[in-house]
Amino acid sequence: MKKVIFLAIAAAAALTACSKSEVIDSKYGNDMIGFENYLGRDAQTKAPIASSIETAGIYGFYTAGEKWDPSSTANLWANNTLSADGKVDVEKYWTNDEDYYTFLAYAPKDQTNLTIVDNQTSDPKVNYTVDNTITNQIDVLYAGAKDVQKKNITDKVDMTFKHALSRLTVNAKTADEQAFDFIVKKITLNGGFIESDVLTLNEGVWAKGGTPVAPTTPGTEATDDTPATLPVYATTYTFYDDENNEAILTTSNTEYAKRKVVDGETTTEVADNYLMMIPVNFTNQAAYLTVEYTTVYEKTESTINTATFPVNTNFEKGKAYAINLTFTKDVEKIEFNVTVDPCDESTTNADGTTDDHQKDENIQA
Repeated sequence: MKKVIFLAIAAAAALTACSKSEVIDSKYGNDMIGFENYLGRDAQTKAPIASSIETAGIYGFYTAGEKWDPSSTANLWANNTLSADGKVDVEKYWTNDEDYYTFLAYAPKDQTNLTIVDNQTSDPKVNYTVDNTITNQIDVLYAGAKDVQKKNITDKVDMTFKHALSRLTVNAKTADEQAFDFIVKKITLNGGFIESDVLTLNEGVWAKGGTPVAPTTPGTEATDDTPATLPVYATTYTFYDDENNEAILTTSNTEYAKRKVVDGETTTEVADNYLMMIPVNFTNQAAYLTVEYTTVYEKTESTINTATFPVNTNFEKGKAYAINLTFTKDVEKIEFNVTVDPCDESTTNADGTTDDHQKDENIQA
């Protein structure tokens, strides 16, 4: 009897001018401007809290009696360094109780793939280029506190850093009571990913608006003589690649976000294999997940099989997703579905304490 393999996949959602202010350094009661840093955990950061905050870049605007607008000039700080303890490398002081201040920031600072656009001092923006190697990717964060007045500040200005990217990983397991064993050899994702984009710190908005990049080679429909072909996109991300792998999947998830790192006789598990993608909407233009695997029956391993599935979902800013593969047999077709589960938007303070804000969503794609 011919054995047919079934893979069920679920993807779950497991940052005008100087004339507006001529007096920017006069001290008001010797009160220095300081910040209470919060790192938003809505997507769960890839980097440690301290390393993210310690490398933040900050812009400070003193706009006197007027509220901030995109033409305001950064006359307090322009890409200065904001540390984890809430201090900026150049000290500035409140001028009085009534005037307005606005603060915009991003993290991590001084990264090769994250740069300020044209050294702008008004409506600052950063350009992010995604590294093609997943383990080299960073988490991009942004924060803002607009039209702040000293009279409303009890101690420090609250700066909540939010995640500007979407986070994605892949997990795999086998269903219960399978006659076959399954071994994963390779997992890749090809699609119209946005490889580089500009983030406006003021609004936390990406310039390209999540529109996928067109395929470099269009797909074709099947004919009587030829099978259908998938479109080919410029970007392919590899979650896992080990043709010599002999590890058989269990009924518990193998989490491909976690890598084993060997240093001499010490082996540690590092959770850094998350794809940190610029948000992109694949609802109308798909990406494709390709899985290469073998089956083992009565100690005999098959040749490598390949299965490819469309990924039709909208990857939103600040959300974490996992594509969960479940291997089983005894069905006659391969199915695919995507669900978005509750998203944890808790906020972690610089000292590690947490303030929770739960946002529930359930979207069937």
